[in-house]
Amino acid sequence: MVRSDNQDALYTGCIKEATALQPAVYLLMVADGMGGYHGGDVAAQLALDTFHRLLSDHTSAWPDTEEFDLWQKLLRELVVKTNARILDAQRELSYPQMGTTLTVAVLTGQFLHMVHVGDSRLYILDGGRISQVTSDHSYVADMQRKGLLTPEEARLHPHRNVMSQALGVEWELAIEARSLHLPVDSTLLICSDGLSTMVSDAEIGEVLQLQREPADLVRELVDRANRFGGLDNITVIVAFFRNQDEVAGS
Repeated sequence: MVRSDNQDALYTGCIKEATALQPAVYLLMVADGMGGYHGGDVAAQLALDTFHRLLSDHTSAWPDTEEFDLWQKLLRELVVKTNARILDAQRELSYPQMGTTLTVAVLTGQFLHMVHVGDSRLYILDGGRISQVTSDHSYVADMQRKGLLTPEEARLHPHRNVMSQALGVEWELAIEARSLHLPVDSTLLICSDGLSTMVSDAEIGEVLQLQREPADLVRELVDRANRFGGLDNITVIVAFFRNQDEVAGS
């Protein structure tokens, strides 16, 4: 409702079809270009394009679905290479600086393998309870973890968009990677902070419990964020996990 340009980017797709022996592999990604930097939109799209290409080009190196440590190692390595590509692009494009968040979910069978840098978020709704899987890599979130701010104060803090970690800023990154067993009938949500800043976790959870299709839930969440002010670009991915062969998303 406020910004004239959109520096968010997203990707959803099946990057490997199911076979008789292996489940399909789905890739969900959100990147939020840093609005205070030149080329934030370029950095966000470049992050998604680079990570997707690297992951797709190295299918022979993919671990088995249950090899959590190997998946996390692989995803961290791809983020390091993606970060290097963005830093190189700064020189190629003569941008003084550009940065982006990156939150990635790889769904294979009953498992979620995720990697994350920045303050975009991944949530899981299971049995009516919503949980934030990722940590926010921001100075305000660091203050909250130290007990200096309440969650509500952190959500509305004027400096909440100041990142402590982002792609395209430094060569060294603190990369968050996790692997989880997905509960059957759970719902995944990946979003930029344009949603999580404007709509509380509790209300996001309430919306995800509505008996609607993923696309309808996405529209409802975006509408609510806009009704509450829409101060930033709003990007939302919702996916239903029903069993190891069925993922529906929007």
